[in-house]
Amino acid sequence: MIILFQMLLMNCLYSQQTMVKTWDRSYGGAGAEDMYFIEASKDGGYILAGVSNSGISGDKSQPTYGRGDFWIVKIDSNGNYLWDKDYGGSGPDLLSSLCLTNDGGYILAGTIFSDSSYDITQTTRGGADYWILKLDSLGNKQWDRRFGGDQDDYIFSVSQTKDGGYILGGEF
Repeated sequence: MIILFQMLLMNCLYSQQTMVKTWDRSYGGAGAEDMYFIEASKDGGYILAGVSNSGISGDKSQPTYGRGDFWIVKIDSNGNYLWDKDYGGSGPDLLSSLCLTNDGGYILAGTIFSDSSYDITQTTRGGADYWILKLDSLGNKQWDRRFGGDQDDYIFSVSQTKDGGYILGGEF
């Protein structure tokens, strides 16, 4: 048993290839940014999604409306910045999930503490609520929806279903 384990371990160690860095980049503004998700997009580039507290500065082309907004950055396959978008309301907005959609766009899900303001079109249900934001392939807002009860509701994930709808996961 020990000999077999050693042979497997040695085989794994000797068969590994040396990794070579192709490129690295940093993106952000004058404040704080946290990137949580990166997904390969249908055009060969990548979409990055997180939260930003920066105003217009650095790579940040739009203001932050509250105490942190959803921030997405589109880059090409070489990491070159293409565009960015900022979405949120007057309070803190916490991004929880990013999913590529069948039409080449994106769906973002997070928990918001804002009433209707800026990009949030529906009023609060009470406490924190789910917020779903549908974007096209260029990051332009197509629609948003808010879900929740009279207490705090936290969303953790969103995925597109086979019938073109969306399924949400979280706690009420």
